[in-house]
Amino acid sequence: MTEAINIIGQGVTDPHVRIYNDRAYLYASHDYSADSDRFVMREWQVWYSDDLLNWNLESSLCPQDTYVGKPIDGCWATDAIEKDGTYHWAFSEVDKQADRHQIGIVAGDSPVGPWHDVLGRPLLADRCVDTQVYDPCFYKEDDGTVYLLFGVWDY
Repeated sequence: MTEAINIIGQGVTDPHVRIYNDRAYLYASHDYSADSDRFVMREWQVWYSDDLLNWNLESSLCPQDTYVGKPIDGCWATDAIEKDGTYHWAFSEVDKQADRHQIGIVAGDSPVGPWHDVLGRPLLADRCVDTQVYDPCFYKEDDGTVYLLFGVWDY
């Protein structure tokens, strides 16, 4: 078990919190340049807390462990959801030089993984709609229907 720390100042960005089995899980990107505006984000992270004050870094997902296949600095916002006993973790892949924005997804048997890239390609590829594809957010209806929403500059 990891030591609980305060996540302030840890470069945790664009967090989404989900509650599973009375434990809070925070899914976020990790900005290595937390004191600047460069956004050097090389991985996505899962933190957990039993009290919402003390957090433990539980796992990380690197782009080279997904369809991306190589390190990048564009690991943007992320979110996760449970459906039928499987946890799905969606993430933003942003390549500013190529002007590419995509959303990928991995799956696991627990809220912290281990994670598997089941598609081997983006879930939502660049230019699959008439706007930029990034910053995923899951919404789950009471009947279990799950929607994936994403943020863009132009809707």
